[in-house]
Amino acid sequence: MKTMKNKLYLLGIILSMLVLNGCQNKSVHTDVPDEVVSKEVTVTRAQFETGKMMVGAPQDHLFTEEVSAKGYVLAAPDGLAKVGVFVPGTVKNIRFKTGEWVRKGDVLFELTGSAIIQLQQDYAQNHARLLMAGQELERMQGLLDGNIVSQRDFQNAKVEFSVLKANDEALTAQLKLIHVKAEKVAEGALLTSVPVLAPMSSYISQQELTAGQYLEPQDTPIELVDTRKLQLNLYVFERDIMQLQPGQKVLFYEPGRKDSAYEATLSVVGKSINQETKTILCTASITNVETMSFVHGMYAECAVLTCERKALALPTEAVIKDGYNHYVLVKISEDENALTFVRKAVEIGRETLDYTEILTNDLDQVLISGTFNLITED
Repeated sequence: MKTMKNKLYLLGIILSMLVLNGCQNKSVHTDVPDEVVSKEVTVTRAQFETGKMMVGAPQDHLFTEEVSAKGYVLAAPDGLAKVGVFVPGTVKNIRFKTGEWVRKGDVLFELTGSAIIQLQQDYAQNHARLLMAGQELERMQGLLDGNIVSQRDFQNAKVEFSVLKANDEALTAQLKLIHVKAEKVAEGALLTSVPVLAPMSSYISQQELTAGQYLEPQDTPIELVDTRKLQLNLYVFERDIMQLQPGQKVLFYEPGRKDSAYEATLSVVGKSINQETKTILCTASITNVETMSFVHGMYAECAVLTCERKALALPTEAVIKDGYNHYVLVKISEDENALTFVRKAVEIGRETLDYTEILTNDLDQVLISGTFNLITED
């Protein structure tokens, strides 16, 4: 039992050291012989120039740890709107098309129908009764003060007035929803059609309207998107979620176009797992979204940068791999006709598609471009 406890204690120490190392250096070291003997490789000046070869030294490069995810550019909740109608009716005078910009309050189309007229009629009739009930209540108040009517008669008049007043307020609110002024209706000015207005300044992303089309209140034929409020929705796998935290940089790009990546900042890390996809929804704020030409619903490949570290590196094409060992070609001499190189063993760390970390010190005059062709010929 004591032996088992000692093993578990030792395992805990090892795991703690691995966690503490974290982002400091996740390099993979290779064994390097003290001295590498290799025949010299000579390149003519013409070969060097034609092959566009270059000589240089390791330079600082920013290596990153990243979490890959799928994502979509979508409007934030306050940047997306569905436009419908509050009463049934027939469409007429469509003012805008899909893709056009509208300002808040612009008339998108007009709606006509008997329901609109009926609502105004109901208001006008109820309002007239309310005025009469108000006068009756004042009269009953005077009679009650003179003990001419009973308290019960007065209460009946008061209840009638309260009911009509509640109806008046409800009908006024309904008229406001369809942009009809109640005071105009009270004066007898009834409208046969009403405008449907844009609730915000935005682009029309969808429009499914035709003149003469009949709409019900549950229909939403127009969708508006404010592209100034687009955000990046990322779908991260459960195994990666512990590496994420708000404030981390996110690179996202169209499939196959990683060289044209856009930037965002992780703003929210989700707290629940989608049981179907086994992913967690996270959101990121897109940098300079106002100046970009993104569209709502755009698919994107994403990379969340969880760690960044600078280190000396060479282009990956400059590093020759031979089994478990790695080499570079170092220039040892040159004249006006030729350049001579020799293979030198190096110790490497992080590797990416474009750059390889170099742990060997004091490297200079390394062939950093054209190495592949030279080794092939050799």
